[in-house]
Amino acid sequence: MPKLLLEPPDPNVPPRSGSLAALGPLRLSAAGAATVLALSSTGHIGVLVALLAVLVAQPLAVGAVLLAGLAVLERWGSPSLEAVAGAQSVLGAGGVVGPATAAASAWFAAAALVLASPRAGGGDDGGGYDVGGRDAPVGSQRRGSRAGALVVALATGSTAALVVAGPELAVDLPVRLGATAAAVVVAAAVSSQRWQYLSAGLALAAAVAAAALGAAVTTGRVGL
Repeated sequence: MPKLLLEPPDPNVPPRSGSLAALGPLRLSAAGAATVLALSSTGHIGVLVALLAVLVAQPLAVGAVLLAGLAVLERWGSPSLEAVAGAQSVLGAGGVVGPATAAASAWFAAAALVLASPRAGGGDDGGGYDVGGRDAPVGSQRRGSRAGALVVALATGSTAALVVAGPELAVDLPVRLGATAAAVVVAAAVSSQRWQYLSAGLALAAAVAAAALGAAVTTGRVGL
């Protein structure tokens, strides 16, 4: 038989969409740190927002995260995550306690954070190919691990739960964990879909509404 010359396989195989490798070390680290801050309600809201901005990366989603953070600052009047959780432990969940304008701001901010959840390594044009010029068919992308999407959802979902229903864990564990679980499920669904520009645009619109309502609460001096 004649010899058949075969080209050796490329050792630099691109990571599968949705995997931890596709998320990248920087964004993976940012997601982990953001999750810890949100779940523990510790640290500065500016640090949490910066970590989420690194994670979401896309310009529209970054704008949404920044405005959502501004809305939280306007609502509670403090950059301390401990203060945000402490106020909700005393007064009630941010999405329920009045006035209605402030509660609506919390819901819009939470929606913006969930909708900003990025696709871990996947394309966002609906065309069925991965980003970075890697021609990975849709079928192979879907066979990849969803660990990256879960990591993304934990970061954005736990932050959204802190905003809308974030009393301290020691004070109201069922409310906090229930809100976190629900937000993570929704964030995971957003992170798994391909139309990232659409979800990022919706996130920005929700964040604008949250910041506007938060400003109305602040300037109107209607309290928490």
